[in-house]
Order: sequence, then structure tokens, then C-alpha cells
Amino acid sequence: MRISWNWLVGFVAAVALIGAACSSDATEQAEPEPDSSSATATAGDSNAVATESGTETRTFNSGGIPVHTFTVGEESFGNTTVVIETDDSLVLIDTHFSDGPASEFRTFAESFGKPIDRILITHAHPDHIGGLASVFADVASFSSAGVIEAAAAQDITITDVIEPGEIEVGGVRMELEVFQDAEAEEQVVITLPDADIIAIGDLVYSGYHTVMSPTFDNWLNILETLQARGATTVIPGHGAPGDADMLITEAIDYLSTAQTEYDTIDDADAFEAAMIEAYPNFLGQNLLGFGRLYPKPEEAAPSGDGEATGPVSLDAEDFFPESIAVNGATAYVSGFFTGEIRTVDLASGTSEELVAAGADGVVAGWGLWWDSTDDSLLACGNRNAVPGPQATANAVRRIDPATGATVELWDLPDGAACNSVVTDPQGLIYLSDVGATASIVRIDPESGVVETWADDPSWENDTGFGLGGLVIDDAGDIWVSAGGPLVRVPVEADGSAGDPVVQQFRSPGGDPVDPIGFDGLTVADGVLYGAAFDFATGVSSLNAVTPVEDGVVEVEVVLADGPVGMTGVDADGGTIYAIDGQIANSLFAGGEYEPVPFRLWSVDAQ
Repeated sequence: MRISWNWLVGFVAAVALIGAACSSDATEQAEPEPDSSSATATAGDSNAVATESGTETRTFNSGGIPVHTFTVGEESFGNTTVVIETDDSLVLIDTHFSDGPASEFRTFAESFGKPIDRILITHAHPDHIGGLASVFADVASFSSAGVIEAAAAQDITITDVIEPGEIEVGGVRMELEVFQDAEAEEQVVITLPDADIIAIGDLVYSGYHTVMSPTFDNWLNILETLQARGATTVIPGHGAPGDADMLITEAIDYLSTAQTEYDTIDDADAFEAAMIEAYPNFLGQNLLGFGRLYPKPEEAAPSGDGEATGPVSLDAEDFFPESIAVNGATAYVSGFFTGEIRTVDLASGTSEELVAAGADGVVAGWGLWWDSTDDSLLACGNRNAVPGPQATANAVRRIDPATGATVELWDLPDGAACNSVVTDPQGLIYLSDVGATASIVRIDPESGVVETWADDPSWENDTGFGLGGLVIDDAGDIWVSAGGPLVRVPVEADGSAGDPVVQQFRSPGGDPVDPIGFDGLTVADGVLYGAAFDFATGVSSLNAVTPVEDGVVEVEVVLADGPVGMTGVDADGGTIYAIDGQIANSLFAGGEYEPVPFRLWSVDAQ
């Protein structure tokens, strides 16, 4: 099972991937067998207090510096955050991923009755920085330049850069060191020399399986260097703090075992099984799937090359295509600003009008879908600007492909606007709501019932735009782009929506990939294809998105050199078709790139 760390920024509490909560009786653990379980949970004059939510807090008071740790349960990856009490303020380390643990951590910190001076961030994995986007957005945050850059790629701001060396806050000395190429690409370690404590971040996991990269030798060298300092206590990024020598030794043994297995095992599932067998009592088995080990670097597949079928002139000034549906030798393309729908002969490249601009009061013709259950064209028909107030309901239309006439029309729920539309094998219609309500709407053409089928509070955002691309996979489940996150919504046996599963992105080489917002989605032979573009620059990519495990997708760019403002994508007969719409040229003031003829692109499905 392989997962990516660059996932769900500002999103998921659907991270309960792992299993039962940690034992709250960490202070009673006996010293384990060296091959299977955690070294220790406590050390020195710490104490453990379990909360009702399953978190554990501990306090160390060495050298007259109160240091408090806050460790969440296994369902939240066992992350440990830190509160350091200075003379007159608090310094925090890391923030947790989602709002729930982050809020609880802030309440815990504020219980000490001192203002929060700053937050030190150890590294840019989302489970350590997610709280900066909301719960701690008002607090100054500090990290190294590399960590700040990695966080910015996830749209999370760390406000201030720190350099390696010593700082002093409220009379407490802190030594800051920056290490590269270990668990994360860059990691900050905070040492409190007067308390003999090292906040070591994710260089050490305590009693948890570890997220790993292939840089074992460098990582082991870092740990040996830190162990030689002879500190009393280590605070890990995951799991309970404890005796420094024991926890670092445990981490060295674990990584050495992993390196040996990795050198001889070429399969991710077999590697995970070997590590679970070696350390059966460690928590967080699913954390093994979040690393950058597989495929091994030499096995990474090269990016594909796409070739244009055009440029295809759509013979319409300022048409700005938004979506595409393909049936045989004909492509249907919708106009973003007009509601017009045009046909394109894929053999000759000629284009002509099928549905006139403004028909049925439509001013924005977005998603299109060829409905093979009815041999007709389904079209989103937005009658209002999006985002914006609605004077009348937006709609979905069924279009006669021979005449362009509307044969059926369904008004959408109040506030809903249609971005993408698809049908399942039974002919039920699903659409993604790009309006502020951010839901999946289902239409039963036989009964005429239009209903909100699935929604989630985390899909809503303050941009006014809701959901993007939507498609149904070969198993019958719904995939939808919720801004950056990609979400799979299972369709239960009774037709209801199951719990959303947020996907985590990685490259075929195992490296983290930032969440990508797909304006259009399609599927071919079990692989999803997503069209994405940058509003400000027009830079586009067509991406193959391969599910590799529940909650995990590998993303590979298959076409990037040429398309401008790519918005729509469809699959037909083993070929993926995409269009560049140049929408940012007129929709967004920041869009400053050279107009090119509207083009239709094609690549072979993988």
C-alpha cells in the first residue's frame, strides 16, 4: 500500500486509516522485546494523563523549564506536539493535521495561562502543519527556508524563517538544527540544552511504524550524531516521549531492519508485511504506506508524451471551451461564457454550432457527458454567473445530438451550479456542484427526482467555488475533485453515498505530490485522467491518476508541453481527449499569457 503525504490541506478528518486508539496506559508499558515493540513511553520526571478524547499529555520539568507534550491517538497517527513554558509566554512545536486535534492542542496550551509567542515547525508534512491554516492562523510560525517552501506548495503559510543556531525566548535557550533527506526532505530539530531535551520531530517514531524514504544511510548518520549528544529525553514526532538513548537506539534498529528488507524486496506490499512481522506490536501499520520507497527510483516510469490533433479552430470568436464529450468520431465542446455547444469532427477538425448561445437561458455551458444509455448529450446549463447570486435555478439539459434541441431539463436545488455531469449504467445522473453549497446532486430521469446525494462540510470553502471534476469509476464509485483534494465516494448497495475517502497523492517514483484540483475528470481502463490548469499562468497538465490502494493514488503527468488553460477531458476508444480553454485570459485579471488557437489534444490511454 503506497500513499502520499501531500494530501488534504485544509480538509480531511477522514484520516481514520489506521485502527484502534493507542493504549492510554503508556506509563505501564514493560520494556519490550527488541524486535517488536516500543522502547519506552516515559522518562525522567514526566507523567502521563489520558484525556477523554484518547490523547495523552505529559509534563517534564527539567532544569526548571516546564515542557508539556500532547500525543493524539492512533487514528490521528499518534502525532506529538509540544508546549514549552518560558518566563512569560509559550513556544509550541507543530500543530497536528486537522482542526479537531489542533483545537484540542490549542486549548491544552492555553490552559497554562500564558500567551503563545510562536510556533516552531519541524517539517512540512501535513500532519504537522495542518493546524496553521485555521486553528493557529493568528500565531506567528517559524521554520527553515526549505520547510517554508514545502508548506507553501500546500498553500500553508509559515510566517517567518529561522536560521540554524541558538535563539532565546522568555529566558529559555533553544538550539535549532536543520537536517535534509531523512523522513522529510528537510527537518528542524529543537534542543533545549538547559532541560536536556531534544524535540527530534519525525526523525524518531516511538512505538509506531515509520514513514520512510530511501535515504537510510543519511538518516542513520543523523541519528547517531544526535544520540552522541547524550541528552536525557527525546520528544518524537509520533508516539510517546521517553529516554533519549533508548528511543534513538530503537529508531536505529528499526531503520537498519528496514534498509535490509528494502535492499532485497522490490514489492511495496511485501516490504510492509516484512516490517509488520518484525515489529508486530508497533502501532500505525498503515503509516508504512506513506513513504517514498516504492516504486524504487530506478523503477519509476517515464512521463508520457501527448500529441495535439490540431490546433482545431472552433470557428467562434471568444468561445472559450470548458468541457468536452466524445462519441466516436465526434467531439462536443461547451462554451464557458455563452452556453453554446459546438461539434468537432475529429477526422477533419471542422467545427459547427449544435446549441445556440443563450438557449434555455443558459449563460455558462460547462460539463458535458455522452449518455450511452440514451444516445444523447447531457449538458450543464448554468443560468447565473458562478460564483454569485442566483436569479433563477441552474439546470442540467438532455440534448438531441442530431438537432441540438433540449428534450429534457431538470432544475437544480437552490444554490447549486453544475460543473461536471455523468451517468451510471442505470441511467442515473450525478453532477458536481461548483456553487457554494459544494455537493453531489443526483437526478433520476425516470421519476424526475432531483436531490442532494452527498455533501460534506469540508467540501465548502470561502472562494465561492465548490466541487470540480467528477467521474464514475469501473467499480461504480464516484470520484470528485474538492478543490485540491480528490475524493472517492462509494455508492452503497442501496444507492446511498458511503463515507468519502480523501485520496493521497504520490508520483510513480514514490515522491510526495501536491494535491491537484482537477477541473475535468474521466476514466479509462481503471485509470483516472484529470485536466488541471493554473489560473494565473495558464500552465496546464493532463494527469494519469492510478488508484493503488484505498485512499492512495499515483499521479503521472502525461501531457504538459503545450496546452493552455486545460479544462475539459474525456475518454473514448482508448484515447484521452482534452481541450485548452484559455479561460484565465478573460475570467481572471491575473491571467497574462499569450492567446493561442483553441486546440483539441489527444493521448493514448495508459
